[in-house]
Amino acid sequence: MPKKTSTPNTLTRLARAINESWEARESVDWQEAEDMIGALQTLDRAILDASPDLRDILDYASEEDDWDSGEVATWPTRIEAALIQP
Repeated sequence: MPKKTSTPNTLTRLARAINESWEARESVDWQEAEDMIGALQTLDRAILDASPDLRDILDYASEEDDWDSGEVATWPTRIEAALIQP
């Protein structure tokens, strides 16, 4: 079964919810990070191609075996910022 395509709105809401969860917990939840990357991977290719920051996040996620929590903790905010830009 093909993956459901994420929309900017659903991904923005997901990133915001994850960011709030991580701030409240004061730590990254690795499953949530993987879920967020999975959703980001299904975003329309044109949107990804238009955002170097989103591409950088995906590149990091695919190239690094051990994700740095300091890097990963920035992803929800960066994703939200990239998707709400005019």
